[in-house]
Amino acid sequence: MSFTHYTSEERFALKKFLDLGMSFRKIGQVLNRHHTNISREVYMITKTRERYCPVSAHKLAQKKKCKARHSCKKNNKKLFNLVIKKLNIYSPDAIYGYLKRKYSDKNMCVSTPTIYEWIYADRKAGGTLHEKTHNQHKFRKKHRNLSIKANKVSNKRSIHDRPKDIEFRASFGHWEGDLVEGKKGTGFIVTHIERKSRKLMAALIPKKSSQNFLESTTKLFKKVHSKLKKTLTLDNGSENALHQEIEKANAMKVFFADTHSPWQRGSNEQMNGLLRRHFPKGMDFSTITQSELQRVVDRINNMPRKSLNYQTPNEVFLKATRGAIGT
Repeated sequence: MSFTHYTSEERFALKKFLDLGMSFRKIGQVLNRHHTNISREVYMITKTRERYCPVSAHKLAQKKKCKARHSCKKNNKKLFNLVIKKLNIYSPDAIYGYLKRKYSDKNMCVSTPTIYEWIYADRKAGGTLHEKTHNQHKFRKKHRNLSIKANKVSNKRSIHDRPKDIEFRASFGHWEGDLVEGKKGTGFIVTHIERKSRKLMAALIPKKSSQNFLESTTKLFKKVHSKLKKTLTLDNGSENALHQEIEKANAMKVFFADTHSPWQRGSNEQMNGLLRRHFPKGMDFSTITQSELQRVVDRINNMPRKSLNYQTPNEVFLKATRGAIGT
């Protein structure tokens, strides 16, 4: 059933049913409301059924309705300008996490839905804030040309042979790797992300080749503690043909996702989307330096994540590194 606000008549009826000793579930059936909704309504003002007052409850509900909290927050120019500035770097949810951790003052905090309200309102007014959100890409087209054969990589270890606990992000040291392509002929970005911490590493390579991918991957993983290099999951691209050399050079097992199954490397796909905010499709990657790429990577790794309880990937990975060194 869809939610509608309580009317004054419903609140008086609710009070009558409470006085008759009816359960929340039974009252919900009579009023066509979910029993948990009835419970929230009763305890909105008081903590006991006996003290529920329909008049007070209705006044409080009307007051909340008229308050229009997101508009009040928008009138806080300091907060509003900070949110707009952070949209250049963070997602709305990451902004919420950043504000929650940085400010104890509730006037300097705003929820994720409210930020989206501001973005939608700006868009209706002809603004461009919506272009700053990373999920503005077009839906991918489904390619069904079965005559195109997938790149063959020999002696692959299937993702289905990977330990099942990796799927649940129970431990550190399990990575996903991929390539992000620039304008044709201008280069690629090698990306590797640690599944549990969402820590990103990236490097530029001039062209798509297995040797370039091997050398770049090995160089990136030299910075990682040996106890945090356990597995690496890749797709079936030709750049991964030297996967056995990757295993030897980095002392980690390499697994391969199924063909045309990007969701099996969801962390990497999401991270590539964040990179695309800074390096969009069709961009000339030959104009990017490794230092410029690293600045973007650092920015992403210092962005609070809801999935990490609003910690940053760097914070979580640092704790893991200390733990690995200490064991």
